[in-house]
Amino acid sequence: MPRIAISYRRDDSAAITGRIFDRLAARYGTGSVFRDIDSIPLGVDFREYINRMLAETDITLVVVGKRWFGTRKGRRRIDDPADPVRVEVEMALRSRMPVVPVLVEGSAMPNIDQLPDSLKELVYRNGLHVDSGRDFDQHIERLIRNIEPILVRGAEAKRERAEAARQAEEEEQRTETGWRAAEEGRRAEAARRAEEEKQRAEAARLAEEEKRQVEAARLAEEEKRRAEAARLAEEEKRRAEAARQAEEEKRRAEAARRAEAARQAEGEKRRVEAARRAEEEKRQVEAARLAEEEKRQVEAARLAEEEKLRAEVARLAEEEKRRAEAAAQAENERDSQAAWERPRGATKPSAKQLPKQSPWLKRRTQIVLSGAGVAPAAIALAVSHNHDDLFVVLVVVLVALATLYAIRSGRKWVPYVSAGLNPLLTAFWVWAVFFIPDRDKSLMCALFALTLLIESAVAFFNVRARGGFTAA
Repeated sequence: MPRIAISYRRDDSAAITGRIFDRLAARYGTGSVFRDIDSIPLGVDFREYINRMLAETDITLVVVGKRWFGTRKGRRRIDDPADPVRVEVEMALRSRMPVVPVLVEGSAMPNIDQLPDSLKELVYRNGLHVDSGRDFDQHIERLIRNIEPILVRGAEAKRERAEAARQAEEEEQRTETGWRAAEEGRRAEAARRAEEEKQRAEAARLAEEEKRQVEAARLAEEEKRRAEAARLAEEEKRRAEAARQAEEEKRRAEAARRAEAARQAEGEKRRVEAARRAEEEKRQVEAARLAEEEKRQVEAARLAEEEKLRAEVARLAEEEKRRAEAAAQAENERDSQAAWERPRGATKPSAKQLPKQSPWLKRRTQIVLSGAGVAPAAIALAVSHNHDDLFVVLVVVLVALATLYAIRSGRKWVPYVSAGLNPLLTAFWVWAVFFIPDRDKSLMCALFALTLLIESAVAFFNVRARGGFTAA
């Protein structure tokens, strides 16, 4: 009975492989066509299982579709050495049986560089195309016609192998029979020789036994004499050992006595040396303490002297500072008086050339002049009968009070504030006169002129006193 194996990949050509299997099973019988040989029982090495199945077949059909290479996680399954389809084709090619590529669904024979090294031989095997369309019957018939001679040759080869195996079995049986007869004769001769050898061995054993008994008696007597001699020697040895031990004990006692005397003398010597060292250590500690005390006293005296010197230096520096301040103040007063009395036509000194003047003199004059700026606001408040006038006067009062506080505080920006009030007040009075109706314009103009005159006098005083805008 011919045996055909079909190798295919389920995700590639399961449908058309089923049709090919049905046609081949109908032609050669269901038991002659094997499919799904990779359905391996659990716990079985699939390589041995596939090899055993392929060894019983006459031809292997390798069904190659467009997805025959297979894919799994972005890699080709045919590149995996453990891929069942690859193992089937490798073992079929290795067994030298006919391997026929069956190209289905319009697929082509793979290129040699697309196959692993173990499958490159498949490219050189002649194959057939089988379509699943209307030409399927013709292609299957052509496939059957082409594999029929292969199956016949396979059957003849099987018969020849079976006949050779039968003849080899008969030859082996004949050889086994002759071998058994010869073996039986050899066993009988060996048994006879073994019996003779046994008898000779028994006689030799008896003679050897007699000889051993005589030798044993001689050895026993000799052993007895040696034991007596050994006993006497042992007694002599024990007596000598006892004498030696007594002498050794005596020497050890003498050595122990001398060692004890030496140890006591050494102990006494160490105690005397320890007492001497303790006394020496005590004297050194006392000397170190006295030296440290002396050092602390010297250091305290030095620190006291330094503190006294620092106090004297500080006192002298303070007196020098007070004298310098008094001289500087007197010089400033003289220079300030000279600056006020500068003759007409003299060149105006620069800001760096002018000495510092009395802050209080300048501040007092500014307070008097700027305080006079409150008077126009009070007059306007007294004669006003309009709420808008009250608001205007309130703003003037607040500006004047802020100016007074700035002059009194002596900040560096006081001259700038005093000079900057002029444009601010000018804008305010223009707004009050021209944009607020129903008021006495002549009175407002008079108030405006008086305020502008007072603040201009303050600014002029700042500029005149220092030769420019400087801090108070």
